[in-house]
Amino acid sequence: VPRYAQEQLKRRAEIGEVRFNPLLFKLEIERFSLQEADGRPLLAFDRLFVDFELSSLFRRAWTFAEIQLDAPRVDAVLGRDGRLNLAELLDAFPKTEPPPKPAPPPRTLIRHAVLRNGSTSFTDLSGRAPHTATLEPIDIELHDVTTIRERQGPYSIAATLPGRGVVGWEGEVSLNPLASSGRFEVRGFRLGPAW
Repeated sequence: VPRYAQEQLKRRAEIGEVRFNPLLFKLEIERFSLQEADGRPLLAFDRLFVDFELSSLFRRAWTFAEIQLDAPRVDAVLGRDGRLNLAELLDAFPKTEPPPKPAPPPRTLIRHAVLRNGSTSFTDLSGRAPHTATLEPIDIELHDVTTIRERQGPYSIAATLPGRGVVGWEGEVSLNPLASSGRFEVRGFRLGPAW
């Protein structure tokens, strides 16, 4: 990973421990970070755990019993030239030929997915003075997310806003066809700190 990041992406990557159980198809990665060439943070997480189910072979769908992502961090920066650092990162990946027509998404089932204590910061350097905003903590929990037609599952998303307000969403989601219903809530939001 560090060599690929250096040679292909022109950025620095660090990765802690990687554990893979080939009998149970469980993967765990700790302490990953991707930085700009000058050391500025870009993307990071403390831990990623993926439990892939062998029953996928019989279901004819990629099936994940559990996906956990702990403390993911995204540092988005809009440069003086108006370019977003994340867009520049995507441009650095090798280009592939686009498929002739859009393919349907692969049959996938994620039984439980959790994102804990996430953080996103956005810095705007395009104006006279730099401005930074941070959204944290971001907590997302999903159950039975699937691309299999006519299947849907409950999910909930919560994030703390500036000034300790909370925004949340609970409901049902279907990815094929794309549909959602549920309840959106904003609580304890104060305009002063956000401004």
